[in-house]
Amino acid sequence: MKRRSVLVGAAAATGLLGIGKAVGESRDLADAAGGSAEGLFARAVKRAGDLLGMERSEKGLPRAPLAPIDVDLVISDMARMNDAPLRGFEKFDSGWYVGPGHTLLGNDPRLRNGGKWFVDAFGDRFDLDKPMTAIMPWVVIADGRQHAARNARVQLANVRLFLLQNSTRKWVSLGSSRGVEGDFFYKPELARSSGQRSLSVKKDGSADIGIPDAEDQIFHGWWTKGRTPIPFEPTDIRAVFISMQGRLARPADAGSDDRRPCELLMQIGADYYRSRNSTWDGVPQPGVAASRMKLVTDRWQSISAMTFNDVGRTFPEGKRGIDKAEFLKNPPPLDLLET
Repeated sequence: MKRRSVLVGAAAATGLLGIGKAVGESRDLADAAGGSAEGLFARAVKRAGDLLGMERSEKGLPRAPLAPIDVDLVISDMARMNDAPLRGFEKFDSGWYVGPGHTLLGNDPRLRNGGKWFVDAFGDRFDLDKPMTAIMPWVVIADGRQHAARNARVQLANVRLFLLQNSTRKWVSLGSSRGVEGDFFYKPELARSSGQRSLSVKKDGSADIGIPDAEDQIFHGWWTKGRTPIPFEPTDIRAVFISMQGRLARPADAGSDDRRPCELLMQIGADYYRSRNSTWDGVPQPGVAASRMKLVTDRWQSISAMTFNDVGRTFPEGKRGIDKAEFLKNPPPLDLLET
């Protein structure tokens, strides 16, 4: 796909950039007026759909991302460090706990690429050289060290997953998920669920997520499609791209709105699975890739993870992605949203 399609063409790009602006301003105007945002929001998304010439979904949202995304933003999400230190991870000075974005197993879905720590600890439990055949995007919402808001919530939408097939050099969509599922997991390894959650599904399918009161827990979720089979030979993967949108959600009770002392961060990534029916049973498995941690704000923002060889960090060292130059010549279809 040519680069112009990523920007949806010059004219359409202007419309796409207007989505986040129109939606955000409609919320802000409604808030300032003290009235309901629903009417303004509906008109804003209708206008956004008209600008892009796209069919609106049955639930009133345009079939387009809620926030602008381009190749530079994808690169930034993998190249930069985390926006803030994470509470409960202060002792760490490297890894996803501090950034930048990481390519891990990358385009080679064999556990032998998980690093010495994984091979030493779990090598006797798995076939390290057998390619895994399923994949699932995941998300993390973390509290920053300065987070002080008790009622803040995060709205997540439009998780997308694409694989670049090596033999064809074409990006293959594995679909998208309007929202996410998930639980509160224990820090720091995020391999054990507490069995608790604070999550509701909005009318548009997006997820409204609360933050655990316990400081030793964190929200860890995944898209609603579950473990998804890789649609071609796993050894034919050349690159993996995962993306979503997020923002701070306004509490239903305006009197409890404490978004201002809020310091919440979002991250996107993916894991391979041995099959669509397999689980990891508490094993802290190496992921495919993980973005940096981006501060969540009142406005919709995109965040992406991409398997790069020369952007962010690859751990363990090696080449299990594509170079930035190839990404710029053949980026994933960032303007496409399938539901």
